[in-house]
Amino acid sequence: KVMRENRRDEHYPITVEVEVMIPGFWKKRRQIMRTRDMSSSGVFLERGAQPCPPVGTALEVRISGPVGGEESPVVRARVVRVTQDGMAVVFMPS
Repeated sequence: KVMRENRRDEHYPITVEVEVMIPGFWKKRRQIMRTRDMSSSGVFLERGAQPCPPVGTALEVRISGPVGGEESPVVRARVVRVTQDGMAVVFMPS
């Protein structure tokens, strides 16, 4: 099922564990979160035990574990929306 709503890009429901890194925000350097849906421009990350950072926070996201036998690349992103369930982030150019 493709979610459209009022978004630029189509969002596809997909659940993947990702590492989220925000230097200085959490006590641990990185947290494991799960995706709820993804588009070509961003992803919604479900909130875990830790609080979500505020809108505007820059972070880095990487699929947890190897992909195709290699470590997955780190993608820069920015928080654009925070809800009770988690946060929406938009991918930033490298």
